[in-house]
Amino acid sequence: MLLLSGSAVAIAQGRHSAVTPKPNIILILTDDQGIGDIGYLHNPFIKTPHIDSLAMHSTQLSNFYVCPVCAPTRATLMTGRYSIKTGMHDTYNGGAIMDSREVTIAEYLKEKKYTTAIFGKWHLGDNYPFRPVDQGFDESLVFDGGGLAQPGDVANFSRKDSAYFGPVLYSNNIPVKTNQYCSDGFTDGAISFIQQHKKQPFFVYLAFNAPHAPLQVPQKYYDLYRNLDKDMKQAGRELMLPEMNAQNIEAAKRVYGMVTNIDDNVGRIMASLRQEGLLDNTLVIFMSDNGPAQPRFKLGLRGQKASVYEGGIKVPCFFYYKGFKAGKIPETLAGIDVLPTLLDMLDIPAKKGEQQIDGISFLPLLEGRNPGNVMDIFKNRYLFFYWQRGYPEAYRNIAVRKGDYKLVGHTAASSPLSALEVYDIRNDSLETKNILSGHTQVAADLKNAFDKWLSNALESPHLGIQRPILGSDKQPLVILNRNDAKGFPPMWLQENIYGYWDVQVAQSGYYHIKADFLSGFKAAGTMVIRFAPHQVTVDNTDTTTHSITVDKMFIPKGDYRVECWYSKKGGAPVYPFYLVVQRDDYNDTVTKNATGNIF
Repeated sequence: MLLLSGSAVAIAQGRHSAVTPKPNIILILTDDQGIGDIGYLHNPFIKTPHIDSLAMHSTQLSNFYVCPVCAPTRATLMTGRYSIKTGMHDTYNGGAIMDSREVTIAEYLKEKKYTTAIFGKWHLGDNYPFRPVDQGFDESLVFDGGGLAQPGDVANFSRKDSAYFGPVLYSNNIPVKTNQYCSDGFTDGAISFIQQHKKQPFFVYLAFNAPHAPLQVPQKYYDLYRNLDKDMKQAGRELMLPEMNAQNIEAAKRVYGMVTNIDDNVGRIMASLRQEGLLDNTLVIFMSDNGPAQPRFKLGLRGQKASVYEGGIKVPCFFYYKGFKAGKIPETLAGIDVLPTLLDMLDIPAKKGEQQIDGISFLPLLEGRNPGNVMDIFKNRYLFFYWQRGYPEAYRNIAVRKGDYKLVGHTAASSPLSALEVYDIRNDSLETKNILSGHTQVAADLKNAFDKWLSNALESPHLGIQRPILGSDKQPLVILNRNDAKGFPPMWLQENIYGYWDVQVAQSGYYHIKADFLSGFKAAGTMVIRFAPHQVTVDNTDTTTHSITVDKMFIPKGDYRVECWYSKKGGAPVYPFYLVVQRDDYNDTVTKNATGNIF
């Protein structure tokens, strides 16, 4: 029987014979690994024997699509919903915070008594109530912001050239200094968690930040690709390699080394499952979050990360499980479909209303069933892709897919239909021939579908201001970083660009505030910190420091825009790199000391 609710479809036939009652689930997500950055998808240069072998024994999703960039894909994966509906509308500038009312995979699985953990990149909010532990994860080992050594990753930013080696990570919200290459450390954490919880169903979200830049890789893996430039020169034209300069080739060497390291770690995960006797009752999902960030082998597909062309949104994905037949599924599937598929496996009802799922369960395809012509459902649905800084807009870097046809827009809302593009993906996967002139009705249908979808998506009640909460018992000490700072133009590393934080103060009282500036103070001046209308000004004559502390500032409970700046007399203001805000009565010495040792 097909159960259709809104745009989400679940397949219900009682207990599915191919699925044990509570299989363990491991979701492996890589960062910026394009569809060509893997051996089993015909890359002749890269070495990924463990992943290749696993893929050959898995159900491969041959046409699997995600968002053009990282944080939106992660929100989609966690919720089964289009990212914009979850409050996610950027990768920084305060737009990479998912509304805490969203229901994640981890929260759904808790209903079935799963124990849950994340190791790696979260990128959906760094402070309460947006952290992994606030969204259903029992254990977490993560970093702040969207990448190690990025401005949002305050703990590792000063080590930009070596942050992947021994980074500071947050272990259940407490900062700890590690001593391993990041991908190895995340894998060790996952294996330890598996060993500790092997007697109960578990969910492991292993979200590697590799091969995202900065492209830091252990020497032994880099050495595997020292001759990549020569190998590429000898490759045939059939590989359709893009134009690559010396910098691009160097990046490819490093990316391939990082991916081979991931491959070794995937091998370690599988060996651990085998050793613990868990292989037959564990579902392993492998996928990437978007296309490659640099030009390199990608099956000749057009575009790369941030693009809505195939090279930016089509990624490797496979499901390994003893109950699923190895082979390939040709249907067009997407990241929004992963969560409803897992819910279908476990007979967990999906939420309604504000948390309505957009994806469709493809469990029947995994099991080789086709009840009610489910394949036609995938063929006849619309999929929407979008990316620009801020909020999606008609028709700027958008795409709509239905069946074989794909509409692409790189134009303004006022542009005529003829300014859009239409491709027949089945017969032109490289998107070389715009066939709009002969398919105007197809274009009009896809355009109208996008208009209706966008209007609906922008009405999501979760698309409001996401406010980290200060002074809560859940997190008395909060670091406000630049990933969550807002402003226009967006602040990244620039000290002279205005930025602010939207916050909620949970308790009236006195707060201890430290403001840290990137380059220190070149002259005496004053710092202002403002929770309008509450404000404190501090005079400063110390030019040897880069931080200023306000010992006690009384702030009533409420919602605020936090502003802070430093200026010398007659000079232009500079803005802080981050703020540390803690309740004055905060007595958690473990977290306090750990944080103080790092910041």
